Amino acid sequence: MDRLIFIVRADRVDLYEALRTAFAREHDVEVVLERRSGLNRRQDSPHAGDRRGVDRRARPAIDAEIRERGWSLVRRSV
Repeated sequence: MDRLIFIVRADRVDLYEALRTAFAREHDVEVVLERRSGLNRRQDSPHAGDRRGVDRRARPAIDAEIRERGWSLVRRSV
C-alpha cells in the first residue's frame, strides 16, 4: 500500500491547514510541515562535516520543489 505525504514549507501554514482539511478523511494521505530550516540544508554551514557522512534525508528535487512551490508530494510504500 502506498501513502502520500504532502510536505509543506514552514512559512505556508495557510496551505498546510487547507491541505489538512481537504484530506482529513483520507487514511493514506499525510500532510506535514517541513521541519528542517534553511541553515540545516546548507553545505557551507559549520555542521557540513556531519558524522553520518551522507545526509540520509537529502532529496535535492524535493527540496527544490518545496523552495519553489511551497510544497512537495512524496509517495511512500508501506
